[in-house]
Amino acid sequence: VQAHRHRPDPIGRRVRRLRRLAVTRSPFYARHHAGLERAPLDRLPPVTKAHLLDAFDDVVTDRAVHRADLESHLRHAEPGTPWRPGVHVAVTSGSSGAPVVLAFGRSEWAALLANAVESRAVGDGPGTGPLRSIRIGSPLGWHLSAQLGGPGGHGGQALRLSAAAPLDELTEALTAHDPERLTAYPSVLGRLADEAMAGRLDISPRQVRAGGELLSGGVRDRVREAWGVEIVDQYAIGEAGFLAVECPAHAGLHVLDRHVVLEVVDDDDHLVPAGVEGVRVL
Repeated sequence: VQAHRHRPDPIGRRVRRLRRLAVTRSPFYARHHAGLERAPLDRLPPVTKAHLLDAFDDVVTDRAVHRADLESHLRHAEPGTPWRPGVHVAVTSGSSGAPVVLAFGRSEWAALLANAVESRAVGDGPGTGPLRSIRIGSPLGWHLSAQLGGPGGHGGQALRLSAAAPLDELTEALTAHDPERLTAYPSVLGRLADEAMAGRLDISPRQVRAGGELLSGGVRDRVREAWGVEIVDQYAIGEAGFLAVECPAHAGLHVLDRHVVLEVVDDDDHLVPAGVEGVRVL
């Protein structure tokens, strides 16, 4: 502890800079964090999706960004097209309620790309080269995973399929492309593994990744039986990208703490001590 006491703290500096910018430029954060400008991070009140839906124009730190303009852009522009130079737009899936519109500045978008690259490196482990990939995910073209996982994102030329597509369409596309890396929701992976074991899907993935839903032991077992590989679990959200990723050791998920601050809290949103099971994650 003594040896590391005076190490630089780049994450702490970035968090302090972010908090100063938020309360200075966002009317919402000026109210939400009033009197807490110097409080520890775990004392700050959470920000919910309801806050973003109800007060978006006050939340953003750029006074020229308005929710109505972004929603118009989503309706009329091709997915992935910046709203204006340096401002990217995405939406959440809406699985926990109404979809939320998200806006990212130039540096924020670069950080999301870096976060996605690091998640790939953690999950792959050392010595893994480029793999022929298929991603089965949200049918929303404006979803963050679709934009970061397509051409120009961290997924290179990965083929992207919709999780809403009929099962026979998915199996046909997978058989035609025979991916070395397959990424999908756990529920989709379970169905595909069943198809493979029934002889209706002929692929041999070297790596299988899951995300977007809780991964059960049953799905892990079915994927292992179908293809002889262990699933790499991923925990990501539309607002911040990847939070934690499993590595090839499969002994838990590594928090990508260069990019996020992850807090495990109790029912009252108080941080729980290390080793104590919490109720949810902030």
